[in-house]
Amino acid sequence: MKWKGLLAVLLGLLMVGVTAGSAMAVPTPEYANNPIQPQYFGDRDQLHVEFDPYSSYVYHGTIYLAYWWYWDGATEIFDGSKDYVVVEIPWEIKINGDWKRLFDNDAPYVYVDVYQDYKSMVGTPEVSLDLNPKYVDGYWFCFAKIKVRVDDDVPAGIVYIGVRPKEEYLGMKLTTLELYYHTWSRAEPIDLTVSIGVSLFFPAEASEVLFGTTGSKVVSGLVSWGISELLGSYKEGGWEKHISTQVEISYDAYIERQYPPSNPPCFKNICPTVIKGDAK
Repeated sequence: MKWKGLLAVLLGLLMVGVTAGSAMAVPTPEYANNPIQPQYFGDRDQLHVEFDPYSSYVYHGTIYLAYWWYWDGATEIFDGSKDYVVVEIPWEIKINGDWKRLFDNDAPYVYVDVYQDYKSMVGTPEVSLDLNPKYVDGYWFCFAKIKVRVDDDVPAGIVYIGVRPKEEYLGMKLTTLELYYHTWSRAEPIDLTVSIGVSLFFPAEASEVLFGTTGSKVVSGLVSWGISELLGSYKEGGWEKHISTQVEISYDAYIERQYPPSNPPCFKNICPTVIKGDAK
């Protein structure tokens, strides 16, 4: 009978539907063991920069200040040119015509800590003193600049900046700048100016040595950098994100380590086995 043939066809379709549904309901081992990770597109709100006092530490008389950057998500879809991480820290002050360094070391000690798989994506840190001093509240300051080129596929990292404070200046609180510049090849180069409010606190002993005054002293004002000051010559367009943080220059403000960092700094592709200035 015709209805029997129709019934056979319907049963056959029903069985195919059940089989297909069952197959789709069971994930393959590959996807079961490797769940899909969120991806980021290099948007400004997906990047975070911060100074981390809890990752900062003291080792053999040097204070290592920790400046983080990290992205939301797992990887970037669109690759571009190398990005920049820049940190500016007050290094010298001009008083009565003489430049006075605020630290014992001539320049900051720098190393960058990233996950092992991304070490090849981080350039050698460049350390220099800014050519253009900044005028703050009646005094000229020279800032030390740390610049690191990183691939935008690096999900996170810490720039460690080592300072050896002079005994008489312990307890200073200095405003520093951390900036991340994300290059984007489709964007036009920008005429960028970054401005931050700085507040430099000098305790009584430092104030007496530097300024010849009694009691503590605060020097505050606005400091600005142009894009060429921060990055040097550049052609890539993009955007920036920055923070200003007042950091305390004190051995009591950070934990002390009894072992050396795992990633010593490199200079011109030469990597020492101990951090400069820490060996005794």
